[in-house]
Amino acid sequence: MTSKPLCLLALDGGGIRGLSELLILEEIMSRIKRDRNLDYDPLPADFFDLIGGTSTGGLIALLLGRLRLSVPEAREEYVKISQHVFSTDWYRMNSKSDGNKLEAAVKKLLQEKLGDDRVDERMLDPAKPPCKAFVCAVTKVDVQARAGPRLFRTYNVRTNATFNCTIWEASRATSAAPTYFDPISIGNPGEQETFVDGGLGYNNPIKKVLEEASLVFPNRQVGCVVSIGTGLASAIQFPRVPFTRPFKLVKALAKMATESDVTAEEIQVQFQETKDTYFRFSVDRGLNNIHLAESNNFSKVRTYTTEYIRQSTVSFQIDAVVKALLASKPEPGSDGSTSLIPISAPFSKEGSSQNPPRMLPWSTEDAIPNSHHKIEDLVPTTSNIVWSVPFQKNKFFTSRESDLERLRTMLFEGSQTSIAAITGLGGIGKTQLALALAYETKANRTDYTVLWIPAANTESIELAYLDAAQKLGILGANDAKADVTKLVRDHLSEKSAGRWLLVFDNADDIEMWTNKSGGMTRYLPNSPYGSIVFTTRVRDVALALTLRNIVHISELDEAGSKQLFRNYLLDEEHSLNNENDTVVLLAELAYLPLAIVQAAAYINRNMCSLQHYLTLLGNQEDHVINLLSANFGGESHYTMAKDPVATTWLISFEQIRERDPLAAQYLSHMACVDAKNIPPSLLSSSPSPVDKDNAMGTLQGYSLIAKRTSTDPVNMHRLVHLATRNWLQKENSLLKYTHAVMLKLRELLSNVDQGNRVVWKTYMPHVDYTLKTRIKNDNHKAIPALIHLYGLCLLYDGRYNEAEIQLVEALKICKKILGVDHPDTLTSMSNLASTYWNQGRWEEAEKLEAQVMETSKKILGVDHPDTLTSIQNLASTYSDQGRWEEAEKLQAQVMETSKKILGVDHPDTLRSIHNLALTYSNQGRWEEAEKLQAQVMETRKKIFGVDYPGTLASINNLASTYWKQGRWEEAEKLQAQVMETRKKILGVNHPDTLTSIQNLASTYSDQGRWEEAEKLQAQVMETSKKILGVDHPDTLRSIHNLALTYSNQGRWEEAEKLQAQVIETRKKILGVNHPDTLTSIQNLASTYSDQGRWEEAEKLQTQVIETSKKILGVDHPDTLTSMNNLAHIWRNQGRDVDAVAMMKDCVLARQRVLGLEHPRTKESMAALAAWS
Repeated sequence: MTSKPLCLLALDGGGIRGLSELLILEEIMSRIKRDRNLDYDPLPADFFDLIGGTSTGGLIALLLGRLRLSVPEAREEYVKISQHVFSTDWYRMNSKSDGNKLEAAVKKLLQEKLGDDRVDERMLDPAKPPCKAFVCAVTKVDVQARAGPRLFRTYNVRTNATFNCTIWEASRATSAAPTYFDPISIGNPGEQETFVDGGLGYNNPIKKVLEEASLVFPNRQVGCVVSIGTGLASAIQFPRVPFTRPFKLVKALAKMATESDVTAEEIQVQFQETKDTYFRFSVDRGLNNIHLAESNNFSKVRTYTTEYIRQSTVSFQIDAVVKALLASKPEPGSDGSTSLIPISAPFSKEGSSQNPPRMLPWSTEDAIPNSHHKIEDLVPTTSNIVWSVPFQKNKFFTSRESDLERLRTMLFEGSQTSIAAITGLGGIGKTQLALALAYETKANRTDYTVLWIPAANTESIELAYLDAAQKLGILGANDAKADVTKLVRDHLSEKSAGRWLLVFDNADDIEMWTNKSGGMTRYLPNSPYGSIVFTTRVRDVALALTLRNIVHISELDEAGSKQLFRNYLLDEEHSLNNENDTVVLLAELAYLPLAIVQAAAYINRNMCSLQHYLTLLGNQEDHVINLLSANFGGESHYTMAKDPVATTWLISFEQIRERDPLAAQYLSHMACVDAKNIPPSLLSSSPSPVDKDNAMGTLQGYSLIAKRTSTDPVNMHRLVHLATRNWLQKENSLLKYTHAVMLKLRELLSNVDQGNRVVWKTYMPHVDYTLKTRIKNDNHKAIPALIHLYGLCLLYDGRYNEAEIQLVEALKICKKILGVDHPDTLTSMSNLASTYWNQGRWEEAEKLEAQVMETSKKILGVDHPDTLTSIQNLASTYSDQGRWEEAEKLQAQVMETSKKILGVDHPDTLRSIHNLALTYSNQGRWEEAEKLQAQVMETRKKIFGVDYPGTLASINNLASTYWKQGRWEEAEKLQAQVMETRKKILGVNHPDTLTSIQNLASTYSDQGRWEEAEKLQAQVMETSKKILGVDHPDTLRSIHNLALTYSNQGRWEEAEKLQAQVIETRKKILGVNHPDTLTSIQNLASTYSDQGRWEEAEKLQTQVIETSKKILGVDHPDTLTSMNNLAHIWRNQGRDVDAVAMMKDCVLARQRVLGLEHPRTKESMAALAAWS
C-alpha cells in the first residue's frame, strides 16, 4: 500500500458560477505546469486522490475525475454545456425539457470523448485509476436524510454502495435543482428512486469528501485538502418561476444560500491546529449578484475570479497548494537525490485505460516535512445528535431578530467554548428568546446537539444532566454511584461529542454558581465545539458567568406588542376593530410580553372585550394583581408557573431581601412613589455612598430598576412597581413605608417658593402618587402639611384647578385639627385665596383674604409680616377688581410698614412696591409706576438674579408701562426677554408664560405687525382655554386681544363675534362697571364704527365714557380713549362741531396726562388739525 499523503478536492455547487472553481483550479495547475516546465496541461486527476462535488461542482468532478480532462478542456466543455442548457428564456418552458437538454449535452460530450458506443458508460471505472470521484444527490422523499446524501462513485466500496448508474444519470441527479430541472429516477426497473440536487443541504461537500477518504484510504496521511466555492452564498438568487414551489422546498433552496459558508467555517475550525493542510477558496466579491443560470454572465464570473486570484493572500495560498500537491506525489529515484512524479501521458480515446505514465523529476529538498495527520483524525466527528428541549416551538415568537443576531455572533463565531447570557426583567421574554435560538440551531445547524437545562436550583440541573446522559448514551450514567454531572461535562468536553448548545434557563441563584467550592460552574463543559447560553434576571450572575457576552432585552415596542397580542388572540377582530383600545391596553401592560400573552389568554378564555379588560386593569391595585396572577396555558412555558407575571417578581423580591436588605428597603420606598423619574434623594440615607451604589446595583442587576448614573433619576417598570406594592401589602409593610416616604417628602418640600422650582418640581409626581394611593382615614401627622405643600407647588406651577382641590382639603384638615385661628390654618386659607385670585374668582378671594387679614391682625398684630402679606393680597384683589383707590391705600400702608419692619430690600417689601407700581400703572400714573418698577427690577436682579420669577414679573410690568406710554420698541425688547426666560424656566404652558406671549403680541399689534400678533394671540387663546378655562380673565384677555387684531386687519365680522362673547362673559364674571368690561365694550364700539354702524357705536361709546368718568376718573387714559373714539364717531355722523369740541378736550387732556410725544396724543392732535 502506498504511503504517499492524500490530496483531496471538494467542489461546491453554484450554477454557472462553477466557472469560478475551474478558473481557480486552472491557476493551480498552470503554476504546476510552469514550475515543472511542462509542454502540456497537467491533469488534476494525477494530483488529487479523491474529487467530490455537488450540483455544478459534481458535474466538474465528473469532467476532471471520471473523464480525466485537463482544466482548460473541462472549462471549455463546462461553458458549452451551460450555454446549451441555459441558452433561451428557459424558465418559461417546461422544466422536463431542461433536464433533457442537460442530458443531451452530457451525452454529446461522452460521445466526443469516449466514442459513440460509450454514451451510456457507467460511473464505475473499470481501469481503477488512482484518482477517484463522486457526486452528491439526495432522494426527493428524504431531502434531509440523517445519513447524508447519496454518493454516485467511480469506484467500489464495501459498505453502502449506491446503484452503478450511467455518467449522464449521475450528472443529472447531482444537478437536479428543483428550481431548474425536474428530478431524475435512477435504479433497476420497478425499484427506481427519484433524486434531486445534492446542494439541498450539502452544497459544500467537504465533509463527505473527508468521510469518504477515511473509508477508501484508511490510515493514510493527508497532504492537502482543497475546497473551492462559488462565491459568498448569502445572496444566492433564484429566478422567478411561473409556478409556486412547496414551502418546504423553498426553505431548502434558501438554506443553500448559507450552508456552504457555514460548513466552510466549521471545517476551518476543525483544521485550525493543522497548518498548511486545509485550503478554502471562494470569490469574496461580485458573484453574489449573478443568478445561477445567467450563462450570459460568464465574463463577469471570469472578471471577479481573476481579481480574487490576484490578491496577494490568495496567491500565497495557491502557491502553498502547488507546493503541497507536488510534495505529496514523488516516488524515490534511483540515486536518492531526486524523486519522480508519475503523470499521465496525453489522453487516449481508449477511455480510462491510460498509456504508461511519464515520470516528472522532483528534488527531494523541496519536499514538505512528514508532519501530516492521518485522515481519520481530520474527519468531522459523527456524534450522537440529541435534541432535548422540553417546550414546543413558539410559533408566535416575534420582534427579537436583533437580539438573536447578537447571540449568533457571540455563540457561533469563535474557536473556544462560547458563553453568553440573556438578561432582563422577569416576564420580558428571556426564555422565549433562548427557545427561539434552540429551534433555530436545530433547523440551521443540523450537526448540533441541543440540551435544555432548567437551572432554578441544583436539583433541576442534576435531573436535566441525568436525562442528557441517558440520551447521549454515556456509559455509566445509570450507575447509582455515578457523578452524572461530571460524566456529562467530560463527555461534552471531548471532540467526539461533536457540536452542541447548552441552554441554562432561569439561572438566578448566584450562590449556586459562585460559592467557595466552585459552584455549578465546575460542571460546565469546555470544548471549542460547544456553546452555552444562560437566561437570568440577575445581572451579577450574567457577569460572573460570561464577563461580557450579555444580551439585555427590553420591552417590545408598540408594533411588536401589537403583533404579539394579535398572534395570541383567538378572535383577531378584537384587536383590528379596536385599534385605540389595543394601543391603550398594551401601554397599560407596559409592553411586557408575558403580560400581553396572559391578557390575550384571559380575553380568549372569558370571551370578553378589550374595553372590559381595560376596565379590570383600572380597578384597585389588589384586583389588578389578581388579574395578572391568572394562570394560562402554553406549550412554551413551564407547567409549574401558576402566576406567571406576578409570581415571577415575588421570587426576586425575596432573594433581594435576603441578600441585600438596603436594596430591599430602597425598593420598598420606590413602591410608595411614582414609578418614573424617582430622584435618588427620595431614598432613605445609607451608611455610605458605596453601600447605596451597591444597593442600587443589586436592583439594576435584577432588572427591577433602570438608571444610567448614580445621580440620574430611577425608573421602575409599571407592573413591577405594582407587584412590589402587592408584596409589601401582603407583608403588612406598605403603610410603614408609605409613612416613611411621606415624612421624607415633607422634609424635602419644607421650603417651597418661586425661586427653587427646579427642586420641588422634581418631587411633585411622587407627592401626587403618595397622596392618591394612601389608605382611607390615614391620619398620619405628615399628611396635612404634605397636602398643603403640594397645593402650593401646584399653585406656583400655574395648575390652579388642581391646587384648589389640595388647598381646600388642607384647609379643612387644618380647621379640624388646629382650629380656625391657628397660623398654619391662616396660611392655608391665604394660599387658597391666592388660588381663587389666580382663577379670576376675585369675590371668593376677597372674602378669604379679608378673613385672614382680620384674624392675623388680632392674633399676630398689625405689623407682623404675615399680617402685612394678608393686607397686600387683599389689595391685589381690589386692584384686579378695578378698585384702585382702595388698593392704593392698602398697598402704600404695607409698603411703608415693610420698609420700617423688614427693610427696603426684603422680598416682601419689594413685592409691596411692585404691587403699588402696578396700581399706579392701572390708574394711568405711568411716570410714578415706571420709577417704582425700575427700582424693584434692579434690586431683584441684584439679590435674586435675572431669572428669578419675581425679577421677571418686575421686568414684565415695566415693559407694560412702556407699552402704555407708547414706547413700543423698549417694551418689545423687555417682553421678548421675559417670554424666552419664562418658556425655559416655567414651560410654554405656564400662565405667566402665556401672559408674556400675550403682552408681546399686543406690542406687535400696536406696531402694525398684525400677522405676527395674530399667530401669538391665537396660540395663547387656545392654550389658555385648555389650561385656565374659557371664562378665566386671562383667557378673556387673549380673546379680546385677538379680536382687536382682527379688527385692525379689517376682519370686522370675526372681531365682532369675539368681542361680543368677551363682553357677555366679563359682565357675568367681572361686572358691568369693571375696567376690563368697559374696554371690551369700547372695542366693540370701534368695530361698529369701522363698519359704518355709527348709531350703535355712539350708544356704546357714550355708555363707556360716562361709566369711565365715574369709575376711573375724567383724566384716566382709558376715559380719554373713549372720548377720542366718540369724537371720531360724531365726525363720521356729520356732527363736526361736537366732534371738534370733544377732540379739543381730548387733546388737552392727553397732552397733560400722556405727554406731547405719546402716540395717542399725536393721533388726537393730527385728527384735530385735519378737522379744523
